[in-house]
Amino acid sequence: MMEPTPLRPDDQVAGGFIPVSVGGQSKNLPELKRHRNREWKALFQQTVGDTLAKSHALTDMEDVVQLIAGSSDVQLDLLIAYDESGALGGREWLDTNATDREIYTALKKITAIAFPEMPDLMTRMPQLVGLVLEAAMRRSQSTSSSRRSTAGRQKRSRPN
Repeated sequence: MMEPTPLRPDDQVAGGFIPVSVGGQSKNLPELKRHRNREWKALFQQTVGDTLAKSHALTDMEDVVQLIAGSSDVQLDLLIAYDESGALGGREWLDTNATDREIYTALKKITAIAFPEMPDLMTRMPQLVGLVLEAAMRRSQSTSSSRRSTAGRQKRSRPN
């Protein structure tokens, strides 16, 4: 069982749920068990990696704005993926009733639960932040370069 933290008082740790506020309503999101949490963390890691990979292709302010604007949809996708029970009302309900701030706040709570060791690591090892960012950048660079074709451009045959 997890230890109480400022984000999760004793009664919430014992209850196995994450209190979130979406659409102006307080809801209890069941905490995922270890196996499902590992799968969700893998999705989270892939999603963050894909976002970092896209950041290398940014060429102007419009690209930056589009990447940021799309992040709210990515956050909703991650929230929906964690909410296997449908306790938050589902995609359509959240899209209609919840604010981007509520979705972001709920996702922050979920990541604090899914990665319980991170606050301790970040506090005790500030240099870890730099290492994590460097590793993420290397991963996204290798992922984006492996997606490029090495065959070069295909030549079109000209009609005679």
